[in-house]
Amino acid sequence: MTSSRVYGGVEAPDRRAERRNRLLEAGLDLLTSGPAPNLTVRGVCKQAGVVARYFYENFTDLDELTAQVYDGVIGQVATSTQKAVDAAPLRGKTAAGIANIVHAIAEDPRIGRLLFGSNSANSVIAQRRSAAEQLFATLSGQHLNKTYQLANDESMRAAAYFAVGGVGQTLAAWVSGQLNLGTEELAEILTRLLEPIRR
Repeated sequence: MTSSRVYGGVEAPDRRAERRNRLLEAGLDLLTSGPAPNLTVRGVCKQAGVVARYFYENFTDLDELTAQVYDGVIGQVATSTQKAVDAAPLRGKTAAGIANIVHAIAEDPRIGRLLFGSNSANSVIAQRRSAAEQLFATLSGQHLNKTYQLANDESMRAAAYFAVGGVGQTLAAWVSGQLNLGTEELAEILTRLLEPIRR
């Protein structure tokens, strides 16, 4: 059992939340440390600066940690992108969404490496990426339907998957260094490539 007492003016629930956040940050650091990161409970705890019992206070195993790291990152990106799109004028919605994603990766390269890096050997990340593609295809379809009044049919769904796949592959090439483009240039190119979908 964990203590419910106050230490240094910090309540027990706050201490638990702080340890959990440190473990998630450590997981993100280690999962994006190379093409085939060697994730261990000991390594995560060392990176987070906590003992192993606190790992198991929050996660049953490394797969659960990996899933929660990925879900947290994709949730943040999806939420901020949707807000950017909603706030933009009609003809600027595509540009706003793309710019948000590109800037999120530029500001924290770990996001790009987790979502688009070459770590697909991790089965949890591979499964989460597949689910994320479905999520972004759905959001893209909603965007095409609301913004450009495209019929909500199989043709629109195909366009949504095409957009998500093309953007994903381009971002993967950028993250890996195969594309030597600045942040603004990349966002502009992706937006320009996506614009014909609306016609």
